[in-house]
Amino acid sequence: MNGFKRLILFQNGLQERSGHFLPETRLWREAVLGAGMAWHGFSSTRLDPRIAAEIGVDPSVPILPGQKKTDLSQLSCLAAFLEFPDILCSILQQKFPGTPSASDLLFVPYATEVEMMSVAKWLGGVAMGNRPAVAFMFHHPAHEWETDSSTMTIQGDFTRFQYATGLLKKISPNVRYYGAIPILSQELSRILGSPVGTLPWASQLPHHGYQRCNAPLWDVAIPGSGRAEQGFGLWPQIHSALRRIRPECKMLFQVSGKNQEKLFRAAVTQEGNTQKTTIAHATPDRTSHISLLDSCRLILLPYLPSIYALRGSGIFTEVCSLGRPVVAHVQTPMGRMIRAGLAAGITFQEYTASSIAVAVDEALSRIEELERCALELSSVWRERHDVTNILRNLTADLSNQLA
Repeated sequence: MNGFKRLILFQNGLQERSGHFLPETRLWREAVLGAGMAWHGFSSTRLDPRIAAEIGVDPSVPILPGQKKTDLSQLSCLAAFLEFPDILCSILQQKFPGTPSASDLLFVPYATEVEMMSVAKWLGGVAMGNRPAVAFMFHHPAHEWETDSSTMTIQGDFTRFQYATGLLKKISPNVRYYGAIPILSQELSRILGSPVGTLPWASQLPHHGYQRCNAPLWDVAIPGSGRAEQGFGLWPQIHSALRRIRPECKMLFQVSGKNQEKLFRAAVTQEGNTQKTTIAHATPDRTSHISLLDSCRLILLPYLPSIYALRGSGIFTEVCSLGRPVVAHVQTPMGRMIRAGLAAGITFQEYTASSIAVAVDEALSRIEELERCALELSSVWRERHDVTNILRNLTADLSNQLA
């Protein structure tokens, strides 16, 4: 496609069946093979070998310190930057399928400075005429950086990223950077001192032939994995505040494991009135995931604006593609898109359970109007976030750069 004959996906976040990495990898594989390109991937050593064989990935990448997110001190980040690139470079040298070629595209969809440095070291050892094109994608600012949600700017130590960018520029002109949302791309371009394009998040919704649910089971849902930055700590208070306003509201809360379910269930059971509250577990199955989202009339994303000011959401992409309205904080990309008319829903300003409950109540009061708007916008979302189109645009952009 556009001169590229093979795509190699460096998906080291793919560790297990749960989460978004597995269905995303399946989507990329389908798109690549459908485009007539050869496919190969790398995943974490933790991935079940049977799953790895099924989707054509090599489970040979160790877990990096940054993936654990337990120690984000400057010393820890520097140690990872100095030590792990040699390990990953060695893996690429030993495990890269066949001989590298200029018609290869190495795609790193969840890049950090460690992957950037690793690829730079590896590329330096490949003959000049055989060096593949490389695309690094960033879905959010580095975990150790701080984001000002009012100005949508990033502060922190950028030196490791800047050093890796400079080294890659010296080694190969065929390296491109992408952010998942335009405002993130703009900030990363400032930080890296290099152009950063925008590559949309791949939607798990089938581009054609999906039959939308016409009888939703729940009035409002908080889907996903219930991480702290997604507002899990506030869920019981949100449940309580919304129950006071709408006692008969049918609510769904999605968690990633039994410990989360136990914590949330214990908190809401104390209040009573939980007969219309459902707790579901995250599923790696693409069909079940989409079906659950489509069974909800309204999606609530109570994400922390201090973390999500420049961070997109895969759930938001799926929901907008389905044509379901959303409630989100005004200082997140999801809220800003709602305010701009690019998505249907309601925003809230204060990050409190009562403010969120009021926004949900307003959305449910206007649900038919919001649903019509969401449906009108859904085809644009499906087109933009279809992985086949993303692959076509990615390879075209890289080809234009090479030309």
